[in-house]
Amino acid sequence: MITYQAHVRRVLTGDKNAFAEIVAMFKDMARAVATARVGEPALAEDAAQEAFLTAYLKLAELRDPDAFPGWFRTILIRHCDRIRIQNERTATIAEGDALNEACDNADPVTLCTRHLDRLTVLRILESLPGVAREACIQRYVHGRPYRDIAQMLNVPQGTVKRRLHDAKQRMLAEFGTSRGRSVRLGYLPISDHLLAMVAHQMHNREDYDLHLSRFLSWTSLIKALRGAMLDAAFVMVPLAMALRNQGLAIRYVMDGHHDGSAVTVRTDRLGRCFASGSTVALPHSISTHGLLLSKMLGLPADQRIVTTKYISPSYVLSSLARHEIDGFLCSEPWHTASEARGEGRILERSAEVSPGHICCVLVIRDGLLQKSPELAHSFVSAMAAAGEYVVGHPYESADIQARYTGVDKNVAERVLRKGFVTFTDLGPDRGRAELIMGMALQAGFLDRPCDLGAFLSTDFF
Repeated sequence: MITYQAHVRRVLTGDKNAFAEIVAMFKDMARAVATARVGEPALAEDAAQEAFLTAYLKLAELRDPDAFPGWFRTILIRHCDRIRIQNERTATIAEGDALNEACDNADPVTLCTRHLDRLTVLRILESLPGVAREACIQRYVHGRPYRDIAQMLNVPQGTVKRRLHDAKQRMLAEFGTSRGRSVRLGYLPISDHLLAMVAHQMHNREDYDLHLSRFLSWTSLIKALRGAMLDAAFVMVPLAMALRNQGLAIRYVMDGHHDGSAVTVRTDRLGRCFASGSTVALPHSISTHGLLLSKMLGLPADQRIVTTKYISPSYVLSSLARHEIDGFLCSEPWHTASEARGEGRILERSAEVSPGHICCVLVIRDGLLQKSPELAHSFVSAMAAAGEYVVGHPYESADIQARYTGVDKNVAERVLRKGFVTFTDLGPDRGRAELIMGMALQAGFLDRPCDLGAFLSTDFF
């Protein structure tokens, strides 16, 4: 067996593929350390990925290959602490204004590093000359200010800005040529979006590439979709209708799943969660879950005795544990995970009050449909095949979800095995869409009906 020291030496001599072997050797350790440090599996996965990226970019600074484990652990802990602090500051995200925000105004290089696959980012960064490369790493990977970068590199701030400007042009040129025929798909680490993970795992087509972008909040996914950094995404159907009404050129081509939502309460609030003044978390101000809340609580549509708080699904467990909320209504696997931890109790599942309801749907930007209709058809066919795979291979699909999101495999498996989320009959159905639209209009989520003739496409089924 080749040692990690040998792989480190191979990377340093130019063998880029050797770093994949290093990742394979240390990924379990990285996930374990990161999970212990930040708590949430999804955040731990992000910390581990960022740590491997930093280690690859800075490997030349490692003088002794024997020291790699301790050196990498230091990098990992640094990223864990940064992500944990950031999470504590932004765990509760007020997403009500997200639809009215302009598209993401981040620097194009920042967008590039967010939405390209990591190997492509590494290749682009490696192509830059020394000072420009280091400046980009410090600015766009670590987020350091110009002043600190200038001091670190012992050059004037003006030089740093010029180098970053030159690097930006080079990276954007690489960005444009690296895409080729590809589909950029956005998703959240939830069971509702499992098809994205399975399709990516199964992807073996040579006529196009499938690039996944994982988001921890609906706000960030919406920004990327509006800013044309995604070609397709899984979006809650009332939110997708609202985006379409606001002029975003997207088409609803496929259901992402059916059912899958639930109401979970803190174990110490059983019987009291829905008393006046209690706080229940929803994933977004415009969500399927918001439409189902009153129905699942057995309340009239115009009566709301609880306070709602908008928290991204990835953060609900930590918010529940900190007693910031009394319960939550969102997607799996967080309900099943909460019960597995002994912190929450599922009161009711959405399938019990609205069997077979739609929630997240696959939307595609009109640009892709118009410019590359055959590519769009290949992509949707791959997503449909992923649905068939999940139905026939729930255990393998749970393993894929665990590897892509960091969620406990047993939790993901239970969700699929028990049928809490279903993946059959995924062709768009106008009747189901009209039902949700009617509820969204009544709730005030939509200011007018969505033109389903222009929004809903049945061309793929």
